[in-house]
Amino acid sequence: PFLELKDKNEFIAHLHSIGVIGELQTHKFLPDYYQPGPRFLDLFELTEFWRALVPDFETGQVASELPNWETYRIELEVFTNKPEIIGLTNSYGSAPSCSFCGQEDAGWVDGLQEWLESNRESLWLCANCQRATPPWDWDWKGGLGFGRYAINIWNVHKNEARPNARLLDNLKQFTDSEWTWFYYRF
Repeated sequence: PFLELKDKNEFIAHLHSIGVIGELQTHKFLPDYYQPGPRFLDLFELTEFWRALVPDFETGQVASELPNWETYRIELEVFTNKPEIIGLTNSYGSAPSCSFCGQEDAGWVDGLQEWLESNRESLWLCANCQRATPPWDWDWKGGLGFGRYAINIWNVHKNEARPNARLLDNLKQFTDSEWTWFYYRF
């Protein structure tokens, strides 16, 4: 969560050079986003394939069909100088576990609120082992992410696609920081 990109434009150029992102798209009602680049399928593992129907709004008929990955939209987000919550799954049923002893924290919603209200500086105390750690050190079971910067890929269904080791290694080498991934719904 402490990755600090020194030059966003250099990072974007790098993502272009390795083929993750393609053309920048602007839209009146959406944030700017990128289309998947020419090597996107080489850098992500797709576990499901489906076809999206693209309507012709004038006729109401299907104008074309696209493979699922061509519907993905890649957005680059810059946050603050402190780690932020990047995304959270839509489920309150999965409590995070202490990464030291495995104890789940049933009061995690209140703990997260306290962390936000403390200007993102409070530590979480495990009721079982009494270790105090930042919330990103807990096991969120793939349902919550923290960071200062994110690459969001929209229109991906859960477990449909994930970055492969080549991409994660490349990002680590370029930024000198570990990268992780998770799914969330907005």
